[in-house]
Amino acid sequence: MSGAEKVPFDTNVLVYAHDRNEPVKGAQAQNLLAQVLTAGVPRLSTQVLSEFYWTVTRKLRVPLTHDEAVAEVNRLAACADVIPVTLQVLERAFQAIAKHGMPLWDAQIFAVAVLQGVSFVLSEDFQHRQTIDGTTFLNPFAADFQLIDVLTP
Repeated sequence: MSGAEKVPFDTNVLVYAHDRNEPVKGAQAQNLLAQVLTAGVPRLSTQVLSEFYWTVTRKLRVPLTHDEAVAEVNRLAACADVIPVTLQVLERAFQAIAKHGMPLWDAQIFAVAVLQGVSFVLSEDFQHRQTIDGTTFLNPFAADFQLIDVLTP
């Protein structure tokens, strides 16, 4: 099993891969996704996939069409281990909100990581290299980010 099978992505990484107004982060996100998908089957939560759809169809300056977004959600789901947002995930997310002051959407991503026993989450929404309850948040756009650190089991 490669480390890629334990790497959850935050929505922002997926969105940058489709944001035509972010050429630098977009290229980095596309490269990162390709490498992780080649190395294994990453984990995505249903929350991330639904937030991705919403963001790329409504928040981008050049949004994806409904059909384009649905096709990409389906492609990502076929390439990943999709983890549903369950009541257990919500309960753990609520604990993270109370203890760490996380926004709900980020707390759900964190909760999935904790409940799945993964060590890393790729996101730019947390402090780079911050560790909370055994889960380390890595900003894949940070200058010192090394994908090998994540892919090594």
